[in-house]
Amino acid sequence: YISVTKLLFTVNLLLYRRIDFKNYIEFEVMKIINYSVILILLLLTVGCITSSQDDELRRFAILFNASEVGEPLAIESDTIIVTDFKFAIDRFNLYSDTDVILQTGDEVTALIFAYTDVASGNKLILDVDMGVREVDTFREYEIFLEPVASRTNIFDEDFFGDDQNYSVIIRGTINSLPFTFRSSAAFEKSYPFEPVTLGENRETLTLLKKISMLDIFEDADGQFINPVLQANEEKIISNLENSLILEVGASSIFDMFQ
Repeated sequence: YISVTKLLFTVNLLLYRRIDFKNYIEFEVMKIINYSVILILLLLTVGCITSSQDDELRRFAILFNASEVGEPLAIESDTIIVTDFKFAIDRFNLYSDTDVILQTGDEVTALIFAYTDVASGNKLILDVDMGVREVDTFREYEIFLEPVASRTNIFDEDFFGDDQNYSVIIRGTINSLPFTFRSSAAFEKSYPFEPVTLGENRETLTLLKKISMLDIFEDADGQFINPVLQANEEKIISNLENSLILEVGASSIFDMFQ
């Protein structure tokens, strides 16, 4: 049997604010056999790129790109413009080829993936050291989309309601009339991929999530899925789940913004 090492890290992100700030991330590395607990405190600037002080440590970054946000999409006789698209994941797992599992700790409130009509290119969501040297090859990524459970370190009020909280928020216009779509949907999705190995020279495992607004609001027959109609919530969430793709690579984090 292969011993399993679990990396639990706490990410206290101050998300969706329009000011510059810094926050600390505490990582806990728990090794089951013949390993001691190592605590590493790293400085993370949200929206900026951090750098490791130890070239041997492994890094990973999560990025997000939502295409057609801010663009008019003509579907049948309707025109929809999405100005604000965001969703929350409660946690994620990253699996190595030796059954090491990197996972978010219980203290993590949520990771918010947000894209607006003023954004462009790939948006950095997270860039951190993994805290381990022995793990360098990865094969699967798993996400858990759920309504935001707590206000701790979440400053976007859109995710909170009087009777329930939300996991998906979409704003925009349909034929020039404003709309807001909110959903408390939950799903988990696994992304197996061909093993990716991190080499030397400070390579980063890059996980780029991508989605198209057209794929969300157009069905297989080319018909418009109107987000104003409550009956279409399930179709929209299903399209989101099915069309949210992942691109994985090993490169300098700077290459992801070119």
